[in-house]
Amino acid sequence: MTSKTIFTLIGIIHMLIGLAIIAMVSNFDVVINSWVSSAISDDVKGLLIGQLRVIVVHSVGVGIIMWCCRNIEDSVDIKRVFSGYVAFSFLALFNGFYAEFFGQGGPPLPVFVLLISASMLGCYGFFKNKV
Repeated sequence: MTSKTIFTLIGIIHMLIGLAIIAMVSNFDVVINSWVSSAISDDVKGLLIGQLRVIVVHSVGVGIIMWCCRNIEDSVDIKRVFSGYVAFSFLALFNGFYAEFFGQGGPPLPVFVLLISASMLGCYGFFKNKV
């Protein structure tokens, strides 16, 4: 698999994560009622939706950055981008696993699956760097 294909797939995965969270924001009351049994005040609801918007923008932004990296042809630069992405993705996964096991619950399962897939693609791209 070429680095161009891997960059494209990672970009699409992050854009899908952003779209999945946008769908979660649009059905916020239905989604949050599955986790919380009592009513949520408008202030807390606004705070949570604001945090979700930040996550959406970051995910779509990473997707756009990876999409733009498709045209890099220098193998040293490709390896640098993949090493930075792998560090980013492992931090995101660590945060998700920490929240799942020690916090109040991690990200939804589809987001976890997409993050793990993108992390594995990034590792593959780092070790099997083909232009």
